[in-house]
Amino acid sequence: MSNYKNIMKTSMKESYSSIYMEIAKAIKVNRPDELNAIRDLGEEYDIGRVLYMARTNPKALKKAVYDRVRERKQFIKSKKVKG
Repeated sequence: MSNYKNIMKTSMKESYSSIYMEIAKAIKVNRPDELNAIRDLGEEYDIGRVLYMARTNPKALKKAVYDRVRERKQFIKSKKVKG
């Protein structure tokens, strides 16, 4: 748990834009829909937790981002079918 506290202390000093860029570099994403998924995860779970996950378990975060993108595409697709 102390490792989490140390990471959180350093992340509090960073700006949000640099945090998002670090997360994007950690999981190697650059498409706009993936960046939006990172932003959504940051708003839902707190940016500090997403940053912690990017630093400690990038593979799981990449899967979460991929799932979020797929979920969003399905939502948009269903809106087009209804409309």
